[in-house]
Parts: sequence; C-alpha cells; structure tokens
Amino acid sequence: MKRRQKRLWEEERKRVVFEYTQFSYYGRSSAMILYELAWKMNKENLELLWHAIIGVMDQFILNKIPTSLFKSDVEFIRNQAGRLNPCAGDDMLEAGSMNCSTVAGGAGTVPGLRIECEDDAQLVLYKHWTLQASLRHTMYTAVSLKLWTVKGEQRLQRLLAEMGMPLLQSKQLYSSMDLSIRKELPGMLSKMATDHQLDALIMPSFTLVHGYRTKVQAADYVYAMLALLETPMQDKKPSDCFLDAAYCLSRQNKNLLSEGIQSAKKFLSSLFKTVQSILDMKQVNNAGPFLYMFVQEGTVDYKYYSKPHALSLLAMFTLKAYVASSIGSRTRNLSKPLVASAPLDALAETCLMIGIPPVSEVIPRSFFGKAFEQAADKTGSRVRFDYFDSSIVSIHKADRHKFIDALYSLLM
Repeated sequence: MKRRQKRLWEEERKRVVFEYTQFSYYGRSSAMILYELAWKMNKENLELLWHAIIGVMDQFILNKIPTSLFKSDVEFIRNQAGRLNPCAGDDMLEAGSMNCSTVAGGAGTVPGLRIECEDDAQLVLYKHWTLQASLRHTMYTAVSLKLWTVKGEQRLQRLLAEMGMPLLQSKQLYSSMDLSIRKELPGMLSKMATDHQLDALIMPSFTLVHGYRTKVQAADYVYAMLALLETPMQDKKPSDCFLDAAYCLSRQNKNLLSEGIQSAKKFLSSLFKTVQSILDMKQVNNAGPFLYMFVQEGTVDYKYYSKPHALSLLAMFTLKAYVASSIGSRTRNLSKPLVASAPLDALAETCLMIGIPPVSEVIPRSFFGKAFEQAADKTGSRVRFDYFDSSIVSIHKADRHKFIDALYSLLM
C-alpha cells in the first residue's frame, strides 16, 4: 500500500513539475489572495472586496483563468459580501441565488457603499455605450453572430427586431434610452441569449454603488483601467499610465474613470475593425501545428497593439473569429494555437510577439514560453523575455520569419 501511494505521489509530482516547466498559466488573482489575507486578519471591508472583484474580472476578461475557477471565486465573493452585511447577507445566503442580491455596509466601509451582485449580460460597456455598439464590439457576440460579415450585420439587425428593441433606441446611449426600455432590457437580453443559444452571455456581474451616483460595473473598471494603462499616446510615460490606472480605482476620480471608459470604447472599436481587416485580407497564416498573423506597421491604429494586453485581446478575438469562419477545417483549427506579432519600436526595429492557446483549451495555459526559448536558442534570434508572462516576448523585426520557421520545426 505504501509503495503504491509513493508511486502515485511520484507520478503526480512529475506531472506537476512538467506542467510548471513546460506551460505558462495563471493562478488566482493576487487581489483575491490579498483580500483573503485581510479577511483572516479581520481587516476586510467592501472596498477591499471590490478590488478583489476587479482582479478576478480582469482575469476572466483576459482569459487568464478557467471558467470553473472564475465561478469558484464568484461564489466566494458572494459569501464574503453577504458576511459583510449580516442583514442583507442572511437573506442572500438563504436564497442561494446570484440574482438581484444586494450587499451593503461592512466594518470600515464608507456609509452608503454597497456591492450589487446579479446575473447580467456580459456586453462591453453597454451602460456607457449604445446597445448596437456593445453587441458588435463584445467578442463573444461578435464571434457567435459573425458580425464582421454582411450577413452577420443583417443577423444583428434581425436579432434586435426579435428582441422588440426599437432601432432608434438601440442606437442611443444607454443613459438616453427610454426608462421603460432600460427596465425591460435585462429580460430582453436574457431571452435573446436563450433563443439564440448564447449561453455564456449571461454571467455573474458586480456593481459598486455609492449613494445615488452612477453605477459602474466591475468589468467597466477593467476596460477603463486597461485603456489608461496601455494608452497609445507616445508622449506619456509608462509610470504615469500605471498611476492613472491605479487612481482610476478611487471613487473620487470619476473624471479619470470616464476618460478611461471613453478610451476603452475607442480601443474596442479599433479592435473590431482590425480583426475584420485581418480576416478580409486573409492575414492569418496556417503553419501546420499553429496559426500566426502579423499586424503590419502603418495600418490604422497599429500602435494600440504594441502593448501586451491589447495584443492579447487582438490575438484572442482573431483566433476565435478565424475558427468560427473556417469552412471545412473548423475542427482542425479548434486545436491550433495562434502566434500574433505587432510593431513595438520603429527606431529599434523590434516587434512584440505573443502566443495564445487554442480555442479548444479548457484550461488557458500556453506552451509558447518554452517554445520561444528553444526557438531563440536554435536560431540566435534577438529575443528579449522582458514580460511577466513568458509567452510574450520582444523580437527584432528581421528575425521574425526565421523565428516562426524554428517554431514550426519544434512543434511539428
């Protein structure tokens, strides 16, 4: 019995060590871990919990963690929020539902501050944008409905008509829509998701509410912070961008948050157009074991993608859209990862390169970190591993093609 247990332990150890050395992946959000530490020290409050929520939502939006871990964290957050307000929390825990649960107060929390937790449509910035624009620029709906095509656009218009949404209202900002339609919108979106098999459209959502001020969802904060952190403005220092993103979390900096949301809308519009252009121009190349695509210098808004998170979102959107539009080879492409590259520094002639896992990968982990190291050693390419994620590197433009050839040889 002891020998068998030891053998099983050795096998599990080898598996863990292999995955640790061969793959790059993310664990739980550090914001969540810090909240847990504060909780164990009896120093937690709703503001700390809100920061943890944003950390978890960031991981979910950027596909850094599996859905199972996200749901586990959501359940933990719900329980913690309920504990911070015993009165509202008891009812919520008894109900055992994510729908329309409101949590308020908590020791050390600003009066009037509460977190609303409910199932809502995961449409990007839809409470700060028009419904049409939000549906078009949400990666999930864009890929599911193939909105980059003419037929996809017609499908969107038909979908809005089936929802009973007046065309004029769908083109207005959420804040300008009729109050009656705003109240009915969650039900409309839920019915639309059911009718069109958009199962992942309705997900748990968190909103920070302070008095009668405008409600902002956690996902909105994530997009705003990413836009502030990775601004394409060349005259802004990275340290200033980081501070802007950090200050955006403060409830006193509403102007900065609004600026971030507006910048995020511009980026998301650019992202959709760039993916549409890549597919129309057939710029996704099949290298056998993987796909690759390059953002060409001089294309519209190419400077957006000199940042790791922006390029990561572009790669994810492109891969999902390419797989969805594949005819006859969809099954094969489901299991193929993508390597994406974009100009980084024109003077130094360097490019940013990122490798993302296949669409079929349930656990988002990438083997490109190790593959990039081996390809760099094999070809002598001028590659720098300057990023926390080993699947993101900077490479000299002249070495890019031979680097891709080396990856092909390694992964065949």
